[in-house]
Amino acid sequence: MKSPYLLLALALLCGCSTSSDPREGGLVGYWSTGRQGYQQRLDERGQTLEGIQRQTAEEERAGQSAAARRQSLREQLAQQRARLQEIEDQVEALLDESEALNLETLAKQEERAQLSNDLRALRSRVNAAQKDPEIRIAERERELEKLQEEVGLLLERYSLLTTL
Repeated sequence: MKSPYLLLALALLCGCSTSSDPREGGLVGYWSTGRQGYQQRLDERGQTLEGIQRQTAEEERAGQSAAARRQSLREQLAQQRARLQEIEDQVEALLDESEALNLETLAKQEERAQLSNDLRALRSRVNAAQKDPEIRIAERERELEKLQEEVGLLLERYSLLTTL
């Protein structure tokens, strides 16, 4: 009779988990490790919490960095738009002045027409650059430099035309 009870007790003991956490069914493991196992579980959970807190802090820093970068890009975009507006204002002033001139000779009139066409084409490019949200900042900077150079050349042509 001893052997069925002994087998039953052995089966029950073998069937129990050896975890030190009694919630996971590890009563045997809990009895064997006692407070040490409990403290170990607390330490592991504390380390897990610290890891999560570190990760959260890193993600918050990354978010702040991204927000600062986004703000910087917004400021650059605002500066570029202001520069584009200045260029457009210069072009508009030149067009107005050019149209106001009363040029005498046919050669001057043809040059004036060509200058007006160039200015209108430049204004169209400025407007297109202002309205195109797909242009990256570096590309927009290069385009602004080109437009600024063209405005300078057109100003020189304009001053030469008006002094002749």
